[in-house]
Amino acid sequence: PATALEGTTVFLTAQVSDAGVADTHTWLWRLSLNGSPIQIGLGQNFEFTPIDDGLYSVTLTATDDDGGVGSTSDVLIPVGNVAPSIEPGDLTFRNATGDQLFRDADGVLVPGIPEGETLSLEGTFVDPGIETHTVVVAWGDGTMDTIPLNAGQISFTATHAWIDDDPTGTAYDPYTVSVTVTDSDLESDSAVSKLRVANANPIPSIVDNGTDGFNIRVIAEVDDSAADTFTYIWQATDQNGGPLTTIGTDAEFEFLRPVGGGAKITLEVTDDDGGIGTTEAVFIAGTAGQDTITIGTDDSSGQVSVSVTTEGGTKEESHFNASN
Repeated sequence: PATALEGTTVFLTAQVSDAGVADTHTWLWRLSLNGSPIQIGLGQNFEFTPIDDGLYSVTLTATDDDGGVGSTSDVLIPVGNVAPSIEPGDLTFRNATGDQLFRDADGVLVPGIPEGETLSLEGTFVDPGIETHTVVVAWGDGTMDTIPLNAGQISFTATHAWIDDDPTGTAYDPYTVSVTVTDSDLESDSAVSKLRVANANPIPSIVDNGTDGFNIRVIAEVDDSAADTFTYIWQATDQNGGPLTTIGTDAEFEFLRPVGGGAKITLEVTDDDGGIGTTEAVFIAGTAGQDTITIGTDDSSGQVSVSVTTEGGTKEESHFNASN
């Protein structure tokens, strides 16, 4: 059994038996770990702090003032391992802009992290033994990162992004991040932190999808970092707000090209957690000749004006209310 623990100082004192009661003595201590010399000491008292678990041996040589020498046999000191220690307060979390997350009264990290945004983790732990370690971070979504550390290294970093605030149908979902540190003797300790991953609203855009002289064809592209599914609502109106076709509910949308003027297309995208994103686009119907198209905005009315001047000089102007 161990008689000492790594990181805890061991104190030794020399005693000598010498017939020359008036002699003075000098001392030489030699310390080895698993057969390898690691430290010497002079003086009647000797101390050392084990840097790792193992079998330490100490020998002592005493020399009196007449040159007489005496030595001890090896004194064996088994030193036991101490498990690493990590606490929730040893973990620092930062969002994508570098702002630190703090624990609220319930111990939950705030503010929440939007799905798809990268979270960074900085951690440290305590271990009196200078040995290698392995850190395993379980992010609570079924994924893990394993981080090997060299002997004496007691800090680590990791990053993670949750691809979805699973399950669906919620504005945010709770996750538990668990960090486990294991030393080379397979002893370990863990710390957990709770956080919320929030749904991110989709950001849609309208992209041409093969418009020709007869039909306007568009398709929705959605910038959404999560693994969400989407529903779509399309509307196409003329400059007076009148509908040009029925409402569309697919990712692709098509309607007859207006004879003159333009058309405003509105797209609303809803993800499976209820997040909504909207966008608009104005399409201009020109002629077969060389047209001059002028687009302007009126800050006071919030309208967009679109004028088409044909090669023959004919001008037609349309006005649309623009929400973005």
